[in-house]
Amino acid sequence: MVLWSVPAYLPFVQPPLTDGAVAAAEEQLGVRLPAAYLAMLAVQNGGYLRATWPGLPHEGLSGIGPHFPSITLDGAWWRPPAEDEDMWVPDGATRLIPFDGGGHWDLCWDYRECGPDAEPEVVYVDVDGETVRPVAGDFDMFLAGLVDEAEASALRVRAGVGLDDLAAELGEELGCAFVDLGEWAHGYRQLHARLAGGAQVWLGENRVPAGFHREGRQVVVTTETALRLPADPRCTIVVETADDEAGVVRAALRAAGY
Repeated sequence: MVLWSVPAYLPFVQPPLTDGAVAAAEEQLGVRLPAAYLAMLAVQNGGYLRATWPGLPHEGLSGIGPHFPSITLDGAWWRPPAEDEDMWVPDGATRLIPFDGGGHWDLCWDYRECGPDAEPEVVYVDVDGETVRPVAGDFDMFLAGLVDEAEASALRVRAGVGLDDLAAELGEELGCAFVDLGEWAHGYRQLHARLAGGAQVWLGENRVPAGFHREGRQVVVTTETALRLPADPRCTIVVETADDEAGVVRAALRAAGY
């Protein structure tokens, strides 16, 4: 499974991983990092994921490097030395290493029982609920349990039709108009429509820039490209909608000849 989101949001990607950076991170944190994590960082050093754990709010994986988000920056509210006297701190906080978090929660490797040199469990730290609950037995199990919802549910157009032409034809079949949302949100051009019943539909090309960042009000993209659905290189346009409306949209695509 290709786990990194495409396009990559480049400000969240660290410089290419080096042995020295790994050694320094492990010395700072006092643990041996999971091999599967380091293998992922050898491909891309942190960023957003295309696949996530069902029921959890996470959407990324911190890399190892000089800028946010990095596992070496101790960004969790509860993790020493960031915690304050009025904040709940989980037992053994120094042996809980966050690899993704949103302030009110963190996904962590739990070295408290296994020790610093073993493969740790993955746990969910609920700051508001003041609890730590298990998620997966180790990081390999965690990765195996991730679900790529776009890969599983997206409708695909495998034809040489342009994005605007498809939007016009599909809009006619669905009785709606598509609006150009531009590149700002995701680094690639996306068209959006709302059906009469309130359901929403998004159209975007499958081959998009491999990475992007924002400079002021401008979106800057890489010249290198990649596939949003890498398992389906024949797909040219990705159509996304709610599951309960997929049948309606699929029928409209067939009526339009796709």
